[in-house]
Amino acid sequence: MNHLLVAVLLVFVLSAPGAALARSPGKLLVDFAVAVGAALFVEELQADEEHENVVRTRDGKLKPAPGYTWLTEQEDDFRVRWDPGKEHSSFPNVLASDDEKVWKPRRGYKWVSEDDNDLRVIPKSNNTRVDTYAEYHALPSSQRWLIIASRPTEQAATSFARKYRRTFSNTKVFLSQNGWYAITLGPMEYPHAESSRVRWIQQSMIPSDAFFSSGTPFSKEVSF
Repeated sequence: MNHLLVAVLLVFVLSAPGAALARSPGKLLVDFAVAVGAALFVEELQADEEHENVVRTRDGKLKPAPGYTWLTEQEDDFRVRWDPGKEHSSFPNVLASDDEKVWKPRRGYKWVSEDDNDLRVIPKSNNTRVDTYAEYHALPSSQRWLIIASRPTEQAATSFARKYRRTFSNTKVFLSQNGWYAITLGPMEYPHAESSRVRWIQQSMIPSDAFFSSGTPFSKEVSF
């Protein structure tokens, strides 16, 4: 472990000695702490060869890789699924997006650099505009929206949603930041609602590709 920390320090300083020396002691300490944390994370977790997107800790225990969660609560079931909105286990304020293996900063934060492999974030400045309406629909960690479909136009989305509202009174339509309209159920308690999602799919009540979302991509709700 000591050798690892020394190696990280050398790489951290030698990779950009001018930049390192130009930083304030406090800033240098923070950046080094982030680098050490990332190094410890890599050393502690190793990909498991038998199970996809599952890692093994130093004590031999299996756990979902960052951004994933167990598909079921059975101890002998090592299947996992991507969990939108879940915080990275090593990088605070970095959340799993709706797209698998794609990360995003928590609202109010931004990436430190444009490097796709650098998951460090810093708070945005106070004068940065924040979409408060989107914040309103971003649920707490204990809740999720269940996205059952998306459509490119408001008319197509509301027409689809009306059919589901006959069975699910909590059907809603949101305009997403990518310009598409999401048809959702909820909000629902999470992860307990996973059993309902599986059951509804098995009973052909909702599409098989329905998934949970924290709601951060939503910009406004559409009335219908």
